[in-house]
Amino acid sequence: MVVTYVWLRATQGRPYRGQVEGTHRDVFGVRVSPKGKVTWVDRVTYLGKAIRMKLGEYSTMKMSDALREREKKAELFIKLADVIEMVGLPRASNHDMRRTARNIWEVKGVQNVAETMLGHKVHRGVQSHYLDCDYLDEQREAYESWCKSVKPRIEVSE
Repeated sequence: MVVTYVWLRATQGRPYRGQVEGTHRDVFGVRVSPKGKVTWVDRVTYLGKAIRMKLGEYSTMKMSDALREREKKAELFIKLADVIEMVGLPRASNHDMRRTARNIWEVKGVQNVAETMLGHKVHRGVQSHYLDCDYLDEQREAYESWCKSVKPRIEVSE
């Protein structure tokens, strides 16, 4: 399935029985739930494993925004993988990296956005209807703070 704005508008919020995943120019894709919830996703390969990263939902994120978010997350993912490789940890999985980052964020006091940074849905039920913010500024500050704390601990040998 090819993802276009026409297809997105026709699919969003309506019962859906078609193909579950589709791509946009082989760059990133969407997943569609049976209820018609459209989620932007990106696939990354790390240590030979395919990992699917959630970028956001169509109703709140345009295709151009999803492309920008993909670039940001890909850059952060690469930095995180480099840090783990430099530190010399054994074959860390995506879950290992996420767990380590989550623990650091908890200690640094950014638990209010840590779950959002991991791509978890934090607002459920009635809250999800009224609280529709993505805390991007807070997430950016938390990522920058985390990078500043990790960077000095890494020794780069040339």
